[in-house]
Amino acid sequence: MPSDSNRSAAVMHIYIMDEAMNPVICLPVNNSEGTLNIFPAGILHVKISMGAVELASGRYSVTVAVMDSCTSEALTRVQGLSPFRIISDKVQWGKLVRHVVPEQIDVLTPPL
Repeated sequence: MPSDSNRSAAVMHIYIMDEAMNPVICLPVNNSEGTLNIFPAGILHVKISMGAVELASGRYSVTVAVMDSCTSEALTRVQGLSPFRIISDKVQWGKLVRHVVPEQIDVLTPPL
């Protein structure tokens, strides 16, 4: 993040955007306590693991937004990073796909 004498710290959000540049997933960058990580002013190299991302077929890219930690003023926003494509042999209607397994199935009416 650019150094500015009026800025002492910032927070960061990472977004996965769809082809129309609509945000699909927001990943606030937190610390180990689960609150927004406060980054010092200066030029930083930050390595982040997003873990498994459950996206439907389509084209996506990454956007990084950095805001002042006190005022929430946008300091920088970089769009269209690392474009990628998800290809699947199945079509899902949602942008996120998370397969679930029922915990219990009760038959309320017997078959005819």
